[in-house]
Amino acid sequence: MTAPIPVSDATRLYMAPNTVVAPQPGPVDIPARDEAVKIELSEAGRTLAKQIKDLPPRVLDPAEHMRNARQALNELKTGLGIPAGTRIDIRLDNTGTFTVEADHEAAGRIEDMLNSGEAMELRNAFIGAHNGTMLQNMAAAMSEAMEKADADPAGAERYYDHARAIVNQTRNMDFFIRSQGDRLTGTLV
Repeated sequence: MTAPIPVSDATRLYMAPNTVVAPQPGPVDIPARDEAVKIELSEAGRTLAKQIKDLPPRVLDPAEHMRNARQALNELKTGLGIPAGTRIDIRLDNTGTFTVEADHEAAGRIEDMLNSGEAMELRNAFIGAHNGTMLQNMAAAMSEAMEKADADPAGAERYYDHARAIVNQTRNMDFFIRSQGDRLTGTLV
């Protein structure tokens, strides 16, 4: 028996309102509750599943990226002779360009290394934290809109319009990073 597959809440986060999901060719078995689910994946689906499986754990977790960034930045500061307590402010704009300000002559060198890719591990950690923070912000907006739409279906369009506005605003936000001592913080601005 072939029946539509229910769309999970997680899937709805990535679907635009009023999206029609076309059925895929091939059989889809909808088993009883205690049977195994069998779904036939396309070649593209199998490739994507493999790529996702090969990703490191918590790849979108901004906290994980910030831990990696703190370690990489501390090593870079040590290598450049920057005292541990020196405050460093770093801004990552939405085009991937870094600007660095600090009360130390090596601030320009850090900026050059981030923008050239010479400090690739640090660069990738900051970009990962920025992207993860943006995705969390967007997902929270969509989750809130879904909850409000479930409670008040008549206002669904208004809730989703507000969520889309937050998503569009978030996409254009920069990421501000401050290093002070062993503390590293990052926020969307």
